[in-house]
Amino acid sequence: MQEKRLYKLKIDEEFQKLIPELTKEESDTLEELLLKEGCREPICVWNDYIIDGHNRYFLCHKNNIPFNFQEVPDLKTKEDVLDWMCANQLGRRNISEKTRMYLIGKRFNLEKKGVQGNNNATGINQYSIKEKIEKSKTSEKLAEEYNVSPVSIYRYARFANAIDNISKKESKLANRILNGQIKFTRADVNNLSNQTEKDLGNINKKLSKHKIGKSSLAKNKLLAKFKQASTIPDYDPDSDVMSLALTIPYWIDSVDRIINKKDINDVSKNAKWKLITELGNLDIKIKEITLIMENSDG
Repeated sequence: MQEKRLYKLKIDEEFQKLIPELTKEESDTLEELLLKEGCREPICVWNDYIIDGHNRYFLCHKNNIPFNFQEVPDLKTKEDVLDWMCANQLGRRNISEKTRMYLIGKRFNLEKKGVQGNNNATGINQYSIKEKIEKSKTSEKLAEEYNVSPVSIYRYARFANAIDNISKKESKLANRILNGQIKFTRADVNNLSNQTEKDLGNINKKLSKHKIGKSSLAKNKLLAKFKQASTIPDYDPDSDVMSLALTIPYWIDSVDRIINKKDINDVSKNAKWKLITELGNLDIKIKEITLIMENSDG
């Protein structure tokens, strides 16, 4: 490990956004600790980009406190780094519940990319059976690791996508949602992600005028006012298709539970034939909608 000094390291905006923003009190406490004890832990880097220790890095440079850094091994791609950062942050105790949901969902979105098939000649991204199984395994693995249901993993993934969309337009609002300063449900966040950059900026500006310590009743009234006054997004032709696409993973989880059911022989004949009949109807619809998607323009 290198000697301690003020190294100049690189900052990647996408990496930095994964680090929860410190409150002023938390930043002051960390700064006081660094001034008293120095920077004891090395800054973690990948190709000279900081991937853990952003806050310490900035405070060390502010106060001329020397530090050292270390390269995290076995990280080959940017997706590998983001996945490592999510897992690393999830190992900490002081993250908010919304941040925890976001990081779990982000991990799923990153890891599922590794099992997606390439686009075919029609431009439709289709999964092979093997890829579907691997995607389901990803949700099951994360569900077991974080003690939630596989269905929750898919919900967190959608929440993570919504937060990322908000962050691109109004990063301060996204940070305030994640650190729990303002209370929005997952449904509220999904709706907010469809709002314009101007609308999100106005919402964040108005909410910023109210201190965190204000009564929850007052905050709820303020939020309700803006949720009612927020602009209804323009018609989105992708809406129904994306809604169906996000629902299908829940079906896959249900099918997997039946496939892995140990007492399947105890299921009544009537129930089995009912399922077989509906699966046949579903198979017909799958072929019908696949044909429509493949033959549509675009």
